[in-house]
Amino acid sequence: MKAKFSPFPKKSILSTELNKLDYTDTYEMAFHDPNEQVTPIDAMKAFFSAAPKWLEKMMLLRDKIVAKIGLKTSEEYGLDRTETLNQFNGEVGQKIGQFEVFDKSDNEIIFGADDKHLNFRISILLTGSQNDYRKISLSTTVENHNLLGKFYFAIVKPFHKIIAAKMLEAMVKEINDNNVNPVRIVKKTNESVNKTIANLFFLRMS
Repeated sequence: MKAKFSPFPKKSILSTELNKLDYTDTYEMAFHDPNEQVTPIDAMKAFFSAAPKWLEKMMLLRDKIVAKIGLKTSEEYGLDRTETLNQFNGEVGQKIGQFEVFDKSDNEIIFGADDKHLNFRISILLTGSQNDYRKISLSTTVENHNLLGKFYFAIVKPFHKIIAAKMLEAMVKEINDNNVNPVRIVKKTNESVNKTIANLFFLRMS
């Protein structure tokens, strides 16, 4: 099953901020969850452990681009997050690498980062239940602060769109394959993925 581009979800916490944002996108999929046991925190953990291997090659290209304008590369964010994921409970203010939790509800978690050039947020929203399936939406918002932020995002936006859809597909597979077992999810996280994940959506600039 493929992730599909969708309108920004009205039920999202971020929907009240749409008028001030410079960019938004949403991809969604259905996933099997007959007992509605999957939580937004489970989905966020899958987000950080389900990065496809080809993403590393994409990141090498991204690093070549940003290095030319003096921004940090993914190697500079290479942190071991195994312990962080083990202890992560989704509280507002908690961080996984450069990603901070900004808000949450029973069905949604908002995380991202603020930068002098742009701010971005990622929303994972779980909705509905029909025939043992629920819907998961992965949304991204960007608020530019200056011309460098606009320039940077204009360059990386095509990559981001590919990453967002493929990441959601990988997340759903991770959740289904592991039956939302956090121990298995954390054990899959390796150093190679850790070095990639801090710039996962190509949005962190410095």
